[in-house]
Amino acid sequence: MIVAGTFVPMVASVFHEAGVNAPLATSHHHAFLAVIGLNWLYNGISVPVMLAAYFIVFLAGNAINILSLLSPFTSVDAALKTFRLFLLSTVTITSFANPYVGAAWSLILIIIAYFISGWSFRLSFLGFSFIWDFFTFRRTRFTPAKTANWMFLAHPSSDVPVRTYGKLSADTGKSLVFSYRPWLIFAERTLILPAGNYAVGKGLVYSELIKIEGNRTVSTMLLPPRYRSHEAELAAVYGFAGVRDTGLLAAFAWLKELIGLKPKESLAG
Repeated sequence: MIVAGTFVPMVASVFHEAGVNAPLATSHHHAFLAVIGLNWLYNGISVPVMLAAYFIVFLAGNAINILSLLSPFTSVDAALKTFRLFLLSTVTITSFANPYVGAAWSLILIIIAYFISGWSFRLSFLGFSFIWDFFTFRRTRFTPAKTANWMFLAHPSSDVPVRTYGKLSADTGKSLVFSYRPWLIFAERTLILPAGNYAVGKGLVYSELIKIEGNRTVSTMLLPPRYRSHEAELAAVYGFAGVRDTGLLAAFAWLKELIGLKPKESLAG
């Protein structure tokens, strides 16, 4: 947002002055063209471009905010804020030193933001979804659907990027089909998950779908916090192999078993 706020007005003012002065300079020879002017054409082209630049830079800046909110470590939060402050400083210093240098540096940052815009968008949407579910206690009024449920892809697979948001369903052959729309608006695409033994992993803050491969498990889908306490229902919908503790819950279970605090009924089973 800061980069776009510096770059857009700067470039707009430079080109606006050029657009105003050019008709005035030629008015002595081409009075008709001077009367018509091309400011409307400049505005029609530049405004959408500037809004697009603002949007992609906003995504990059918001991704830093989301990382700060989701990070449990204060050191990471401080590092992200320091990095953001550093970028602010470079844009401000270069623009004060020379407007054209400042505009060029801002353009470089906008190009970088463009190439990471997909990553920034997916991270921002995941963060918003998690924060909204957590603070609105959505799990208290949520029930998993019987056919398809919304979730995030945990790892990139077959050119589908990580944290892609979509619906997971099971077809007639019991294959898991992940349906999604790039940027949430484009034509729907599908991804067939590899066959295997799946289960629902129950975490402390959020849960996930895991694939059981021998003695290890691989995270396949990230479930928003609305699924917390609904893991068994979700496993029943897809016919998965039950629910397993993952993350901190698995560590706590191992620690309780180590010190002899495992429930008696579990020992009997």
